[in-house]
Amino acid sequence: MIPTPGPTTIRRRLIPERFRRVWTLAEFISSHPGASRSQLARRFSISERQLQADLGIIRREIGLPLVRAHGYRLHSEGIPDQGLTLRDIHTLFQVLDRASRDPSIAQAEVVALASRLLAAFPPYLRPLAEQTLVRGRQSEGGVAPPLLDSLTEALVDQAVAKLTFATGRGPHFPIETLIRPELLIPYRTIWHLVGWSDQQKRLLMFSLEGLRTVTLEL
Repeated sequence: MIPTPGPTTIRRRLIPERFRRVWTLAEFISSHPGASRSQLARRFSISERQLQADLGIIRREIGLPLVRAHGYRLHSEGIPDQGLTLRDIHTLFQVLDRASRDPSIAQAEVVALASRLLAAFPPYLRPLAEQTLVRGRQSEGGVAPPLLDSLTEALVDQAVAKLTFATGRGPHFPIETLIRPELLIPYRTIWHLVGWSDQQKRLLMFSLEGLRTVTLEL
């Protein structure tokens, strides 16, 4: 018989599972602009009150340009996005990284190209694309772009990643952990990771402050 989760287990699962739903909601609004509050509540099997709270997290805590204009949508200035994906973030990082080390290419042009490419991503992916691709800009939360790229690669390949953190994070955060990433979220200006831990058999969410290395497990 599988044991029933106790109150502590339920509380621990509440945050990552809710953020997985919130992020799925943001993705849905991005690809289905114009859905009403009642339509979204039915789609995600939650009350309109809970939906409103989730929409507030998308707008205020994650910082996506959510607006209500003939339904909910993510406002996009400039050219419409071209449907680029997480895989494209990883591919473009590799291309731009090589270009940044080529002395025959003006680095200002590399940065300008990366900045222009951001509009080709859907709005919910632009924060990650910007922090990963625009060289010379340290990501919010102190996560270096190569580390974000490695986590993006793990997301794309559904791979297990070994994360190593700096010491001094307190007793509840291991110095080293294995995780199968599911989401990368800029929550309250700090990047957070949601992922499945085979070791603990549950979904985890934690800040990426102090992240030092990311190694994909083969």
